[in-house]
Amino acid sequence: MTPERREALARVQELAVRLLFSGALLERYRTDPGGLLAELHIAERDAQLLPRIDDDAFRAEVRGRRLMLARGLAEVFEKTATHLAGERIRPDEWLGMPFFSLFLASDWFFEPRFGLPHPSGIGPGYEMSSKFFGWLVETYDLASPSGDGELRALAYHDFGLYLLAQRDHAHDAWYGRLAEGIAFQGDLEPGAPVVQIRVDPATRRLKTSIDDTRSPGIGDLDEIATHQQERRRQHEGHRSAKSAPDL
Repeated sequence: MTPERREALARVQELAVRLLFSGALLERYRTDPGGLLAELHIAERDAQLLPRIDDDAFRAEVRGRRLMLARGLAEVFEKTATHLAGERIRPDEWLGMPFFSLFLASDWFFEPRFGLPHPSGIGPGYEMSSKFFGWLVETYDLASPSGDGELRALAYHDFGLYLLAQRDHAHDAWYGRLAEGIAFQGDLEPGAPVVQIRVDPATRRLKTSIDDTRSPGIGDLDEIATHQQERRRQHEGHRSAKSAPDL
């Protein structure tokens, strides 16, 4: 197989995967398949390798895969999702939420380098909660004083609790930086207090406190978010230098 053919098949495979998750891309393929294939440099003869999007089996797979993701994220971001939806929603109701559809269509969902290492040590790309967190920070401007302060507090708190839960059984060394707990600035106004989530030595339970400064040795969630956004910007710079379009 030539390198050119290998690249052509890789483009087909990437489109096939994205059709399972991105509602916007699926609708574009349904209404203008020829235009989309031409834009992505996919030959018509390779279109037969793509899924038949109107088949019941494909529809069932789309729903199943999206629901599996929604269940995992709903468990972590319950309060965040309630704020975004305006009411408490079940995992299956995530499938009809605009914020979930936008996330699944974004580079944050598809790009492995945007997520944190998986706690099991299997490598990048499999840890989805950190990708959703990064997407929230970017989409709702949560790292800026102009962003939604209430959403920031909820998203950071939800994600912080999740990270601490993963830390307790993680095999990846990255999680060692959370040994003493995690902290983030409650809002981004000058002099704003710091929210710290730590393990109470007496009860071994998580305890949230509001302090003036971060304690030594505690994980910094603001720093984690900053590093994610930096990786995102690097990806954008790399993508803009490529000649072929991205999906």
